[in-house]
Amino acid sequence: MLPAMTTSCSRLMWKVLRANDIKFCIPLYRRCLSTTPPPSRPGRKRIPWFHELIDVFTIYTKQDEQMSSLPPAPKSTDGLVPRTMADSYVECMIDLQDPAQAMKYSNALGGLRIGRILEDLDMVGAASCYKHSVPDQTLMRSPLVIVTSMTEKLEMSTATIDTATCNLKFSSHVAWTGRSTLEVPLTVSLIDVKDNRKETPIMTSVFIYNARDHKDGSAACVHPLISTNDEEEKRIKEGAEKHQQRKLISSDFYWKSPPSVEERNVIHDVFLESLDPQSLSLTERILPPDSEWMECTKKTIALPAPPDVSNVYGTVFGGYIMRTAAELAFTTGAMFSKGPVTFLHVSDIQFKAPSKIASILIFTGEIAYTEGNRMHVRVQTDVTDMITKYTSNTSHWIVSSPQKLPRVIPKTYGEFMLYLDARRRFKEVK
Repeated sequence: MLPAMTTSCSRLMWKVLRANDIKFCIPLYRRCLSTTPPPSRPGRKRIPWFHELIDVFTIYTKQDEQMSSLPPAPKSTDGLVPRTMADSYVECMIDLQDPAQAMKYSNALGGLRIGRILEDLDMVGAASCYKHSVPDQTLMRSPLVIVTSMTEKLEMSTATIDTATCNLKFSSHVAWTGRSTLEVPLTVSLIDVKDNRKETPIMTSVFIYNARDHKDGSAACVHPLISTNDEEEKRIKEGAEKHQQRKLISSDFYWKSPPSVEERNVIHDVFLESLDPQSLSLTERILPPDSEWMECTKKTIALPAPPDVSNVYGTVFGGYIMRTAAELAFTTGAMFSKGPVTFLHVSDIQFKAPSKIASILIFTGEIAYTEGNRMHVRVQTDVTDMITKYTSNTSHWIVSSPQKLPRVIPKTYGEFMLYLDARRRFKEVK
């Protein structure tokens, strides 16, 4: 039978269901992922719980003898049946009235743990991708492996959240597809416990996923997406435009092109401010008033990657990396501002390479730019096996503080490039 609702979702996530559980879960699958869940009482639709979605997700990603009987991952979109946005729609709820769940999703200040929510959103978005891509809805298996590529433009409400009178609802669907890329917008809403028709969005984000062949990891094609109305057609066009914009932004970073004339003037002015006026040396730097050196804002944690944070593909679950990065960003911002901080925006979280289990994950957070009472926190995740080292992930967080913040002053040219990158992202949000 299904685990109790209070069972830890992180344990359920990687539970391998026995073969005779699959038939039992078919009705659960239809109930969880239907675009019109059956009503639990007159006039009110029934939204599945998060742990129910996880049980279905486990079947999608289960690695067993059935995988060998699946058709090969498609290398062309020819013959793939187009899907609609409704085909991939997923929704589920977190029961904040359960004390165990309320503790899991609350931070020490009484707000929500953004990192924990991001970890779950990653799985909800992947469920939409699998639902879009599965060739046979009765089999509930896919020859594809869905991997997280990046998270972009995560917006958060600053309104006070009363977890005693509401639950959390996650919803997602595929809104654009390329050859092997899927764009999934996700929404987190507050649901009134007395009437689940009362819904208040508190967080929106877009996750980008890539499809891979389960046999060799090569790129695989996904079903094309078609619109059913003008609004969906507009959304698909916007997705294509954003895909092109992401390529341009990627090619415009500072190690590929130099700063603009205006940006060169900015860093030159900052450099001159930090020179000692009593000395003619260009190497003797002093800290301007109401400022801090960027290098002094760094906070680093190193953690092993144990098996319980692995995904079904044997690497570290991307949601775990996002959760840890979010909590380090919060800590870095709080220690810099010497007080509580609030997340406002995540410009993007990019996954550059998978992280292997049994490796060491090194998370480094630093304040790269400040303006008024807001700061940009950059978190980089490096992976090492004690011999080699590479960067797995970078994320960029806009955080606010109740009071005015000191300026951040770079020392090295590399820090100046991080300063300009953070300044660009900051201006885009502002």
